[in-house]
Amino acid sequence: MCTSFAVYAEKTLYGMNFDFPEVELKFRLCNTKHQQIFYLCVEGGGVFHETTGMNAAGLFAASQILVAPFEINPQPTDTLVSPREIFISALTSAGNVDDVLTILGQRRLGYRTDRKGHYLYADRHGAACVLEPATDGNAIYRSARPFIIMTNRPVRRDMDRAADHLARLGLDRYQTAQMIIQERFSTFGVDDAFDILQQTQLWKGRFKTLVSMVFDPHAKEVYLALGRNFDRIWRVCMQGHVAETYSGFGRYRQDEMGEEGITVSQLLETQFA
Repeated sequence: MCTSFAVYAEKTLYGMNFDFPEVELKFRLCNTKHQQIFYLCVEGGGVFHETTGMNAAGLFAASQILVAPFEINPQPTDTLVSPREIFISALTSAGNVDDVLTILGQRRLGYRTDRKGHYLYADRHGAACVLEPATDGNAIYRSARPFIIMTNRPVRRDMDRAADHLARLGLDRYQTAQMIIQERFSTFGVDDAFDILQQTQLWKGRFKTLVSMVFDPHAKEVYLALGRNFDRIWRVCMQGHVAETYSGFGRYRQDEMGEEGITVSQLLETQFA
């Protein structure tokens, strides 16, 4: 379970709550021959797998579980491609959303298991889309408004059987995020982005919010709240290759971020009063 968004107000910002069973996470800064990339990586089987990122060109990509009871029925003429291949290729070489869709081309998103996912792509120029599988091809959703939101339900409402029920219960993370964005759009900033993440966090059950992130594509900075603690915020400066204490700490600390990155556990060890 996760919530992500992009907002194009006076300041362009992206945000994401990464919700998952308790597991080690790592933040990495990778330098490719094309550009630098910030990654959130999740540990699985002794290996860290990239799951969300932003490159130096300001392209943001978030991958999330898609909860929807439908079958993907590829046709013999379909050319299938792994969504992860598009994700990695986009952050490695793309500078905007149109580049991402060019990389995808006419190929169809393919999954090897019943577990499906979808992706939010956003660039600093005001373009954003949600890319997800459908029964008969790819579904590409572009918002007509100056913001876009993705939870774990399909963008296509006709495939979202839980939408009305969740809305009646007031448990709709999409509606919560949308309300805050619309009410504060004229002055929307980093604090507002974190307010969305705090109000949509998961704190009980198997899936919990492990990290909340706000991305500033123009400044090339990423703000981090770890383990649902929104009183202490870290900042990753991509250009400086450092993770540093930003707010809520008793004193300043800075850590170099190399190719190996730094884990959440390592950062939590330094959360002094």
